[in-house]
Amino acid sequence: MTELTISVIVTNWKRQKFIPSIAQQLAEQHYPKDQYEVIIVDDNSPDLQEVYKIVRESAHSHPDMHFRLFETHKNVTLNPVLRYNIGARNSKGDVLLFNESDVLMQGEYLQQVNSRHLANNKLWLGPELINAYSDGSRVIQTGRGACDLGSSIRKEHFFAVRGFDERTRGWGGIESDLQRRLRNIGVNYEKDPSLQMLHRQLELVNIDKKSFFSDVADYMGLTLPDLGTTPNPETWGTLDTLKEILL
Repeated sequence: MTELTISVIVTNWKRQKFIPSIAQQLAEQHYPKDQYEVIIVDDNSPDLQEVYKIVRESAHSHPDMHFRLFETHKNVTLNPVLRYNIGARNSKGDVLLFNESDVLMQGEYLQQVNSRHLANNKLWLGPELINAYSDGSRVIQTGRGACDLGSSIRKEHFFAVRGFDERTRGWGGIESDLQRRLRNIGVNYEKDPSLQMLHRQLELVNIDKKSFFSDVADYMGLTLPDLGTTPNPETWGTLDTLKEILL
C-alpha cells in the first residue's frame, strides 16, 4: 500500500502529563516511522520547563520517531485555534492529523487514516470521540457534528482555506466554520466510527481540575467571526509563534 506522510499535530495547555502515552501509542503503530512526524505546539503552559522535560524524554525514549516542539504566547493571543495553524504551517506531511494532548488514538489509527485519504482525495475525516473516566468507564459523545480532535485532512486543502479562523476567541465552535469553508472547495467532512479517540479526563493523570481551570477564563467567551467573511491575513499560522524548541 502506498504511504502518505502524516504530520500528527498535538496541541497542549497544562496537560503535558498525557504526552508520554501519546508517544507510546504512536510508537506501537505499524505505520512506517519515517512516514510521520509528531509536532507538539504548547500554548504557553504555566510550567514550560515541565513541558520541555516531558517532550524531550518522549523524544529520547523513541529515537526512531521524529518529534518537534513549538510554542505560542497564550497571554498575548488568548487563541487556542492558533496552535493548530502553527503546527500546520511548520508541518512536512501530506496529511495533517489534529489532536490535543489529552486525546489518545486507538488501534492502527495512522494506517486507517492513510487508507481513507488514499481512497478519497477530498476528505476531512473525523473519528468517534469517546470520553474516558478514571473509574474505567467510557461514554461515546453522541450528537456531535464535525470534530477537530483526531480529525485529518490533506494539507493542500487546509492551506487552501487558510486553516482555522484565527479571529476566533474561546474554546470550541471552530469546526462548523472550517466545515463550511472546506465544503466551498469540494472537501466534505465524514465521520468514521471505526476510528476511535479517547478524550481522557484530567484525573486520569492526577491533574487537579480546580487548578487546571483556575485561569481557563482566558479561553472562554467564544466568539466566532461572521459567516461569509474571509479568514486570516496572509500571515496565518505565523502570528506570535516562538522559534522551534530544540529537543
